[in-house]
Amino acid sequence: MKLLTCVISVCSAWVLSASAFAQGVAKPATSGTTEAKSVELASDKLPAKDGFSDLESVTGGSNVIDQQNVNGQQSGTSTLYNLDLSSDLNYRRNQQSVSNNLTVNESFSRTPALPRLIKSTDAVRFVSMYRYFFTSTSPFGVYGRFKASTSAFESYDERASPVNYERQNRDGTSSTETGKFRTKLAAGFAPQEYKEAFGIFVSPFDHEAFRAEVRAGPAAVQTLSKDAYYTNTSKDGLVVLTEVGDVHAFGAEAAVEVKGVLLDKKLDYVASVEALYPLMYSPKPANSPETSKLVNYEAVAAVRYKLSDWLGITAQAKSKRNPMIRPEAEVVKSVLLTATLKRSFLD
Repeated sequence: MKLLTCVISVCSAWVLSASAFAQGVAKPATSGTTEAKSVELASDKLPAKDGFSDLESVTGGSNVIDQQNVNGQQSGTSTLYNLDLSSDLNYRRNQQSVSNNLTVNESFSRTPALPRLIKSTDAVRFVSMYRYFFTSTSPFGVYGRFKASTSAFESYDERASPVNYERQNRDGTSSTETGKFRTKLAAGFAPQEYKEAFGIFVSPFDHEAFRAEVRAGPAAVQTLSKDAYYTNTSKDGLVVLTEVGDVHAFGAEAAVEVKGVLLDKKLDYVASVEALYPLMYSPKPANSPETSKLVNYEAVAAVRYKLSDWLGITAQAKSKRNPMIRPEAEVVKSVLLTATLKRSFLD
């Protein structure tokens, strides 16, 4: 609930401040420039017209496979269900714009090896961004960006056969759990990550097949663990769980985002990467390497082919690494046949 309250408060503050600031801007944008600025990027979508605009979408998909007596395969039923919710509330006037995006991505699966329904994907993300172009024809401007991300449901480590767990806590203590099929890793809405950034951006290209934006400036990131654990090692039936620590960092961030539409608008792609070089951070990890090896990054690439206005195939890959929490990078890849329903309440 704290995260949702924060999301609503930040969203309202962005929109109200942009509306008030817009009244003092006297330079009107030309129609050509207005169209040039209506770029939609991976996670920060610019409004398509002056004033308020919104777009809500629901995307769902499922897969069911039942097999019996198949050579080399375990008999049983495998199912996969996924649901993605997205909501945009944007404001634009003259040389400035505010974009707010809330997404919820959930998927659950069941296999013969794990006959219970388990969580495969669980991500809640809110991104709010303010842009101000220096002039009505300039591709340069300043921005401010806020991002919050977490998981909506409790997280568990799931096993097909009983294993022994060892929990290693931040205070140096440890505990063991023996003969268990699953154990809790984190509560709902934990851990939470927040990032604030501001600086200068440039949009050098604006073509239907290729649009790009580059951003750079100072940024801060906070990770609040709330008694969360991650799987560290697994050997000889013993699974080691390491407690996630709170991390606060400040440094210089650079980001690149590109997007395009091809094949008569049937295929669209998007790719983005953002990296934070920490200049100050706490607490300092034990045996901490040099700062260059503590770079925090997040990369996303996705391609979607539209079979119809509501049906499409989406391939996506994500990679995220925060070495101040754990050295390994998170990697998620998926290919799904999805059905999407979109609606705007303001139009």
